[in-house]
Amino acid sequence: MRSLLPALLAGLLAFLAAPPLPAQGLAFVTAGPASAGGAPESQFGTQDIAFFTPGSGLESWFRRRGLDVLVGDLDGDGLLEDAPPAIDAIAHLPALADGPVGLLVSFTTNFTALDGTLVRDGDVVRLLGGGAVEITYAETDLAAATGTSAIDVDAFHVGDDGSIAFSFAEDETTSDPALIAQNGGLATLDEATVLTIAADGTTSILFTRDDVVALASAAAGQTLSSVVDTVGITADPDDPSAFLLTFASLNDAIEGQVISSAGGGIPFATGGAAFDSAGLGFPGLQSLQGLAWVDAPPPLLSLHHPAEVGLDATTAQFRVSGAVPGHTVRLGIAGTRFPADPVVTASGFNGRDDLLVALDDPFLAYCLSAPAFAATAGPDGSADFSFDITGLPPGTALTIQAFDVEALVLAPPIATLHAL
Repeated sequence: MRSLLPALLAGLLAFLAAPPLPAQGLAFVTAGPASAGGAPESQFGTQDIAFFTPGSGLESWFRRRGLDVLVGDLDGDGLLEDAPPAIDAIAHLPALADGPVGLLVSFTTNFTALDGTLVRDGDVVRLLGGGAVEITYAETDLAAATGTSAIDVDAFHVGDDGSIAFSFAEDETTSDPALIAQNGGLATLDEATVLTIAADGTTSILFTRDDVVALASAAAGQTLSSVVDTVGITADPDDPSAFLLTFASLNDAIEGQVISSAGGGIPFATGGAAFDSAGLGFPGLQSLQGLAWVDAPPPLLSLHHPAEVGLDATTAQFRVSGAVPGHTVRLGIAGTRFPADPVVTASGFNGRDDLLVALDDPFLAYCLSAPAFAATAGPDGSADFSFDITGLPPGTALTIQAFDVEALVLAPPIATLHAL
């Protein structure tokens, strides 16, 4: 049975040279727990990144338990469950965002990464895996450029020309005379205000608070007094001079609505799809948090715990979605942690951070050849796995990954819930 291992590993390595599947769509985070249906892959939280493609619907891009793996064991208890509680902002630029997430992210809270990097809530970062973090845009630089201090980024976009556009999570006071003049003589930059830093370093206001309210009012077809907070900004794929925006307001007219600044403010729709709560697949109004229009995302194969059932005293359950119907889907385990093991402060993934590399794990050779770890994807592209784990010691934790054998597509790894 172990003779199959070299061929299977060669197939995994071949994935590294495989190009991403072409597609266009919107990546976003929900502002709270959200359900777009009964299936586990249709449940989203503030640490999950969703992806909507016109004509194809809503899918999972990246899951909280994958985020746990990339962030690593921050509290040193040997378990991968320490990702920050929520993602505030996301942005996409292939040259900067290549990696296991494929997006730049900003979190709601500060934390110190395993590599010693202090990540602030105003930083926009790239997660490299194994606990390493690259600060791509620093909070201190954004604050200095805007004459503010201790800011928190709530929306962020990187333009193809190297310019950036962003909004703060709270009202901030600026000491920059030029920004005060552009802001109608007011030193307070409202949390709805959108600022921009050009490629040459020039900082200006892209949309004042009043501009944003006017855009939202035009899109809603009614006069609004506030949008509360601009929480997402990205490029309008249909108009290179315009931006897509979403807001924190719970007003029914704009909650969960993606608007374009084109034409003075219009509801965004493209490819025959409306980009609002209903169009995105949510049965009720659902606030969004962070937007990133993506021209070519990575293949969207995802591994989940059905209904968040992970490891308990007897059973481990997993579901894979996004595979090609009829293809073989296989699970691989690496980085097993038994209760008696010393605490390990690395995730066990490196390189492109999307390939299992803990090849010395005793479970890996077995699961890459055992029939129980392979399944055929059904008509909806999903495959379910269930294992009896009564023989595992209580406190065991696993890091696990799924791959579509024939398409050579890997799901981001996830950390399991540990056994009771």
